[in-house]
Amino acid sequence: QYVGWNAQAGGGIFVVKDFKGKPAIANVLETAVAENGRFKGKTLAGGAFLRPDLSFDGRRILFAWNAIEDKCYHIFVVNVDGTGLKQLTDGVVNFNGPGLMGSSDNDFDPIWLPSGRVAFLSERRGGYLRCSAARPLMTWTLHSMKEDGSDLIPISYHETNEWNPSVDRDGRIVYTRWDYVDRDDCIAHHLWTCAPDGRDPRAPHGNYPRPLSYLDTPKVDGRGLRPNGEWNIRAVPNSRKYIATASGHHAHSFGELVLIDTSVPDDGMMSQVQGITTGRSEWPDTDGEFAAAWPLSEDYYLCTWRADLILLDRFGNKELICSAEALPTRVERLMHPFPLQARPTPPVIPTATWQGERAGKDAPAATISVANVCDGDMPLPVGTHIKWLRVIQIIPQLQPVMNQPQIGYGTESLVRMPLGIVPVEEDGSVHFVAPVAKSLYFQLLDERGLAVRSMRSATYVHPGERLYCAGCHESRVSAPQVRGGIPLARRRAPSELKT
Repeated sequence: QYVGWNAQAGGGIFVVKDFKGKPAIANVLETAVAENGRFKGKTLAGGAFLRPDLSFDGRRILFAWNAIEDKCYHIFVVNVDGTGLKQLTDGVVNFNGPGLMGSSDNDFDPIWLPSGRVAFLSERRGGYLRCSAARPLMTWTLHSMKEDGSDLIPISYHETNEWNPSVDRDGRIVYTRWDYVDRDDCIAHHLWTCAPDGRDPRAPHGNYPRPLSYLDTPKVDGRGLRPNGEWNIRAVPNSRKYIATASGHHAHSFGELVLIDTSVPDDGMMSQVQGITTGRSEWPDTDGEFAAAWPLSEDYYLCTWRADLILLDRFGNKELICSAEALPTRVERLMHPFPLQARPTPPVIPTATWQGERAGKDAPAATISVANVCDGDMPLPVGTHIKWLRVIQIIPQLQPVMNQPQIGYGTESLVRMPLGIVPVEEDGSVHFVAPVAKSLYFQLLDERGLAVRSMRSATYVHPGERLYCAGCHESRVSAPQVRGGIPLARRRAPSELKT
């Protein structure tokens, strides 16, 4: 539903007024005319719309719009009264490219950041989806820009798609990442967070479904023990929990509503996930009747059910607010509701990368430090002595169709390139200069240079970033294991990659 080439004309941005009495529906863009850009002087009637986001002061709305004739989403901003319609991005359209598919750079899912900048998803980094079989599909990842559309930069270097960003109460970006690295490609589309400048991508929940390894006993197929994916994730006000739409991989982002609590240990199944609209114990690769939800509290949610906008409580009671049939124009279903009012602005996390307008201004070298690589969610084999950490770059998919040519034994695999090794100190610590703007994957090597453990995910650093980890996928709910004060590797200059 997010692919620009699949967009269908219709819809818009609507406000439901007097919903407790006799509801009246206003089309925000009914008379709005673009003030700039390629569509200057035109209305947006006849296009397609994606995922509006309200500014924290309640005055402006960001959204993505597709003109249909070029099959590409562009980002716009408008005041809530329909004035001040401005185009912020113009997705590149290249009809002389490799066929219609993959010939445009879609920009969509914009959100306001506490600093006033805008984060969004874009295909501008290039690369194709891993499982593009019948048709080429582009990869989109997180980007950022100023509120006027200038200083546009990538803030994620992940090799596969990312989805539905929002901002949590701490000011971090919350989003869904597809993570295909060394795992089944349908089971790891869950909660990730990063700083507004893209630093420190983390998976506080759901990144490792069972089975954790082939040693698990009894042998289990964990793919149906929890949702394949969690979409439209938003922080719940006055809570540490998140709400999400739980759905399948081969599905739209419609499903069941769940609450996610990352403060409890993750068992790779449902320990952190509480069903709101379901008591499922099995999760087939299908969707459902609920779409995106806006949490008002842990107990009440604005959401769309089937085609309609409703108020839902945690017991499953529904109260109709607006039916899709009541809109003045035809829409398939209502999506992405929010209260039209100001809300508290989360704290501003200072920028600590050197990109865009900050590029080259005495940026320090990017470094990665790990306090103890042996601190992980599974013990290393008895008697293992870790001597090196190998850094590998994962190359995004550059061929339009998967497995043409096939890379390696596994289907849908990507090229990997060893960049070098760095020493692991006796206390397990690592500190090294890291290459920027690359998807990185780590392996722990013993004294013979043989791999003992692989990362099964990926990370990256930005120019000037300093990334710190307590361990290699250490517990998220326990204190770091600190032995002997400052880790040995941090007492010296960072290592250079040794090839």
